[in-house]
Amino acid sequence: MVVGDIEVGTDVLVIGAGPAGYTAAIRLGQMGMDVTLVGPEIGGICLNHGCIPVKGIVRTLDLVADVTAAEARGIKAHGVEVDLNKVQAWNAQVIRKLQAGIRSLLNASGVQLFEGTCSFTSSTTAVVRIHGSTQHIRFRKAVIATGMHYIVPEGIRPDGRRIIFPHAVAHLHKVPGTAVILGGGIDGATMASLLAKMGTRVTLAYKSASLVPAIDDDVLQPAMKSLADLGVQTFPQASWEVHSEGGEVVIRSGNETTTRTPDLILICSPTKANVQNLSLDRTKVRLTDKGFVEVDDRYRTADPSIYAIGDVLGGRRNASVAFRDGLSVANIIAGKPGLPDYQAMTLTIEAGLDIASAGMGEKEAKKAGIDVTVSRSPYSANGGAATYGKQDGFIKVVAEKQTGRILGTQIVGPRAGDLIGEALLAIEMGARLEDVALTLHPHPELNEIFADACARAAGLSANVVKK
Repeated sequence: MVVGDIEVGTDVLVIGAGPAGYTAAIRLGQMGMDVTLVGPEIGGICLNHGCIPVKGIVRTLDLVADVTAAEARGIKAHGVEVDLNKVQAWNAQVIRKLQAGIRSLLNASGVQLFEGTCSFTSSTTAVVRIHGSTQHIRFRKAVIATGMHYIVPEGIRPDGRRIIFPHAVAHLHKVPGTAVILGGGIDGATMASLLAKMGTRVTLAYKSASLVPAIDDDVLQPAMKSLADLGVQTFPQASWEVHSEGGEVVIRSGNETTTRTPDLILICSPTKANVQNLSLDRTKVRLTDKGFVEVDDRYRTADPSIYAIGDVLGGRRNASVAFRDGLSVANIIAGKPGLPDYQAMTLTIEAGLDIASAGMGEKEAKKAGIDVTVSRSPYSANGGAATYGKQDGFIKVVAEKQTGRILGTQIVGPRAGDLIGEALLAIEMGARLEDVALTLHPHPELNEIFADACARAAGLSANVVKK
């Protein structure tokens, strides 16, 4: 198709080029459908401003920390410094390479890509805008995959420089001396860790009693200690006021009132769907009371020709779910069965110490009335952790007491995001504690910690000292 005033047709119009959108477009193209993908950034927030660049910076900072702390291992390193501009240049190169891979897959699948914005003109037509030009499109089906954005809190005026949202942190070229983070959850924890590792003095205030309520308190405790060791000051159950003119932030937590005038104010606010520019009023699509797109169990909106996937649906979601949504909706549109429901989703959090979870935590399982067996295995008992020189943390397994079926796993410690994969597979496969405990694991490696946690719960571990 050529950009112009002549209306062109396509089988499926996918709006949004993030993990959900480009996955759906590629899969639909592979199944022989004529697909048009529209989005201002290939890879969306995840690739350009979130997961990839944030982890790129964190892992660079962790590498520096490892080198400077390795003298006991015989490594002499002095004057190791981080050039943030070069880190950002390296990150940009990584992003371009990954974008090129996505473009290659889109091209190989026959997907027509428009790097612009899109809005509906009816339930079967839309207009694409690219650098001042327009293209009118008629479609049989459309998929909304435009992601989400942070809600601007009342009384706060983000300026993109001093008062920002988390997605801007990955592009900082100067380390702020001080920062106040308002809001907890995964974003608050990750941003506090990232900025503190950069050398910023961080104040973190959040409204709930727990920094990340989805994670069990005992799992959070080592991470909270790690954040404190990095110099992060935390204020739970807090309220705050931001005085934009004077630059002051007043934080109230318990009986304590604290005033900060930071170099950077980071707003980790709730989110809502990116649909404000889609002209949904020209369709039958409906939104929930929280501002997300309403769909049925097959991703269908109230408009028969329009589907929605990814973060626009709200709830506990991430890129892993978005990839799956994209594959599933593509199958459904092509007349095939959608993918079956997953048993467990995963969360990964950079919080001083890495945190990862899969399935149900202990407090969630008990709240659901399930009689559970809970077991922990520490990194300190693992030979692989000793060889890495990183022995803080543990793996916690939650299983149904009567059957031994694994319900969930939470990890706090190095490489948590890598280690959680086996737990996810175990939950999806309906594995019991014995299934994992009796499976041979490579030695000496970190994966043995998960096996040992299962073995301890099943009474099969040699690492338990009976009193």
